[in-house]
Amino acid sequence: MGKNEKQSVNPKLILYNVFAEPKSKYHLTVDELFLYSFLLSNKNHLNFFGTDINYITSIIKPHVKLPYQMTKRKKQIKSMLLSMLNKQIISFNFDENPSASAPLKITFFDNLEDSSIGKGIKGFVPIDIKKYFSFDDSFDWYIYFAVKRFDSVNGFVSDYKRWANILECTRNTAISKVQHAINKGYIFCNTGDYDETHKHQSTNTYKTIPFSSEDKTKQTIKKEKQDSKKATQQSSNEVDTGHWLNGGKIDIDDWKIYLTSDDAKFKKKCDRVYEAIITKSPGSKKYLDRTREEAEYDLRKKREKQELESIKSAKNAARLKNGSVVIVTQENIDQLLPQITEMFFSSAEDCSQLNDYKKVTVFNPNMTDEEGNKQKIDRPDMIDYGKDLYAQIVKKDEMLTWDKFKELINEVNKKFGFDTVGNHHQVIHVDVNRNSFNVLKPKLEKKKVEKIDMDAMEEQLKKERELNK
Repeated sequence: MGKNEKQSVNPKLILYNVFAEPKSKYHLTVDELFLYSFLLSNKNHLNFFGTDINYITSIIKPHVKLPYQMTKRKKQIKSMLLSMLNKQIISFNFDENPSASAPLKITFFDNLEDSSIGKGIKGFVPIDIKKYFSFDDSFDWYIYFAVKRFDSVNGFVSDYKRWANILECTRNTAISKVQHAINKGYIFCNTGDYDETHKHQSTNTYKTIPFSSEDKTKQTIKKEKQDSKKATQQSSNEVDTGHWLNGGKIDIDDWKIYLTSDDAKFKKKCDRVYEAIITKSPGSKKYLDRTREEAEYDLRKKREKQELESIKSAKNAARLKNGSVVIVTQENIDQLLPQITEMFFSSAEDCSQLNDYKKVTVFNPNMTDEEGNKQKIDRPDMIDYGKDLYAQIVKKDEMLTWDKFKELINEVNKKFGFDTVGNHHQVIHVDVNRNSFNVLKPKLEKKKVEKIDMDAMEEQLKKERELNK
């Protein structure tokens, strides 16, 4: 490299080859690799990442297929962390059973290798962090990593049985997942040729970069011609119907076609296909409904990304009751305030642009008694007061940052006296993961927390409002 040539400044993820070896003690599951990559992407120059399970759960959700129930999600994240701890891939300051809000100092082991496999597995693959964040599916990321390890040695040769062992799934699932990564353009497949008897076929080879024309097999060239012809035919059609009308297996992409289609006749046909499938095979309903939910989630995240792009240059923005996202200014805040359901804010270090949002229900308090039972209290008056405080920030022509948002939450609680319940002192605590805030009770008082008399509380608040007037 010449003296005047600039070195790459793109930060890399160092992923060790043993992670994708099924027989290695360091082997990671699909979701564990995605989680490990996320943790690694956040480590500082001292080789650790300070976080907690609440924060990890809120960030990792779009990519790893976690249960919808928050408690189960956190339990699964904790399980993966403990698994990597036991494998001596990471370490942190709790040996076992850390709580969801307990601060974790996660450090990473270096130079992982396993001499017990064949001639020994060692080395690593450096991958741009930006590349990692371009993936929205943990299977795609794992398959990409598994293949990239062999890009420099003519590619990764693997049959679907081996893929199934690596991904820890059935052969059929492995076929589906590998094909999905190919369709997305994350990897390329050089299909094995048949021998002279046409009874035996060579194993497929994979790379994360296209194969040269000299390296392509006859089967690959034949398939590319067929795919090109099929693409030409599809482009001439007005509507992409996916697998709905050709008897293929309905997947996430098919549900996206259905959900974004404006063709009522086509959607009725899809509905009939759906009913026919679950009538013939009742067990398919769970799969179809789950893939639809995943498609809806992906479309929602795509829409949210577009929304953030549309308000990139705005100081403040909000979502209204009709679902639209609008830029909020000094001139329109009073008119829009009653319609606001979500507030966008900046959580970036430099507070340069809006990049996150919270529902206005964040101003509702969560009460926790000494036995750990939570009571969700619906307080429209607290929400209205929080929105009024938000309006004051907008009128000052200031951007809503996360620090200011926390100040709003604390001010609302202070205003409505949520530091005392009955005879039991309560402490306001804002979670570091920006998800919610709880009213935590010290464990000095063993007496059970009395049930809140909401009618009496509302009556008292009415009297206070009358006095304030």
